[in-house]
Amino acid sequence: MRTLLVIVLVGGLLAPLAAADEDGPVDRVEVAIETERETRFVGEVCVVSVRLGFDAQWFEEHAVPLFRQEVDLPLHLRVPWLDGAEGFEALPAPQDAAAAGRAGARIAVNDALLRLTRLPDKTRGGRTWHRYELTRRYVVGKGEARVLEAPVVRFAHATRFEEGFLDERVPLDRREATAQGEPLTLIVMPLPGLGRPASFVDAIGSFQVRAEASASEVEVGETLRVTVTIEGEGNLERLTPPAADRFTGFHVYGVIDDKQNPTRTIQYELAPLAADVQGVPAIELAYFDPTPPAGYRVATTQPIPLAVRGEPGPEDVVVPPGPRTFPSESEDSQPAEPERVPVLAFVLIGGLLVAFLSVLGWAVVLRRRLVAERHAPAIAREARVRAAQDALTETVESAGTGGEQTLRAYLAAELDCPPAALVDPELTGMLLDAGIERQLAARVAAYLDASLALRYGAPGQGETPRLDPDLVGEVRAAFERRARRG
Repeated sequence: MRTLLVIVLVGGLLAPLAAADEDGPVDRVEVAIETERETRFVGEVCVVSVRLGFDAQWFEEHAVPLFRQEVDLPLHLRVPWLDGAEGFEALPAPQDAAAAGRAGARIAVNDALLRLTRLPDKTRGGRTWHRYELTRRYVVGKGEARVLEAPVVRFAHATRFEEGFLDERVPLDRREATAQGEPLTLIVMPLPGLGRPASFVDAIGSFQVRAEASASEVEVGETLRVTVTIEGEGNLERLTPPAADRFTGFHVYGVIDDKQNPTRTIQYELAPLAADVQGVPAIELAYFDPTPPAGYRVATTQPIPLAVRGEPGPEDVVVPPGPRTFPSESEDSQPAEPERVPVLAFVLIGGLLVAFLSVLGWAVVLRRRLVAERHAPAIAREARVRAAQDALTETVESAGTGGEQTLRAYLAAELDCPPAALVDPELTGMLLDAGIERQLAARVAAYLDASLALRYGAPGQGETPRLDPDLVGEVRAAFERRARRG
């Protein structure tokens, strides 16, 4: 009875400990795609974030480095669409998180080291989770939907350690694990035609505009500068600014357009044409606001009063050419009707001929443009493949470094995908789907995987392997056979 009681007590003490560690390594990491709305409009700028979290205490106790190169977090994050995808154009990355004064951490993302922004910690089951975020902006293209593949996090861990020569922890049972998020589907809708203002061009977002002039009093023909500032969220750097022809009563000498975020500044050099000009008229920017309830809106500047003095001098006035007149031999003489008819007929026939030739020329230009647009993707892909082949040949002949990146760029060109998509545990399957033999595909995947690990400094590895010319030759021959098969 006493022995049984001891077993029960010991079991009761150990049960909470077992429950606290019943989650596997994968449950200690989470990754997800975050965006404000899953319904988007064609041409809209979409902000997408990849959020990463992990059990801080568990990582402190069990995580081991993936690479020899020093990083802030021992993780490898794979986001295939980070640099853009078909119908999902990536805009320039924002300023580095550290330079912007925000806390962050460097980790391996695809095949580069990037800094993630630190988010507030959260508590789950009494344990603290550290969280980080990587944010990018994209322009959504035409299509009914865009599917963003699930992000994947790879990490290494161990449960048993020994003390190394330099008092460092040496893992005895090192293992690797991956945690995967969920894909995200964006529903893409065309801009509605209902309610579209006549002045709308391509501004999508939420904007405010204001205008100011460099002077309140000017002479006729004297230049002044009107600055229009556009602020807000959306395709700010891509939208078409208000047209210069909206400045009625002014001659426009030039326009300076500054597209730097977070504002868009357009400077117009103007000169009033007459003394009766009373000011700079209000400037409108029609835009489509995609936030619910979505719809078209118009932002308007305040009119700017302007006092215009004097009359224009000869050099300030641009007189439009009037109709040409041909004086007759005398005031009373008039050309005979029979002499005028052939001239009018000649002018009419000449005008019709010019119009016909213009239409024919535009038809030829349009046909060439349509043919070029139809073949442009294939031409661009062939050019990309040729450039990748040349770089691969140069690397092999020089026996230099960078073989893994050059080979990855060549494979991406042949498979018509971004190089980041080839940082994938399923690379062998991708090559098999492309018609590459299984043994060759496995060799290529093994070389790329080993080289990538060495680039980040995987512990326990030797020097980076050189690119095998025989392997390159076999891969190129396989793709050439694939091209011949059509």
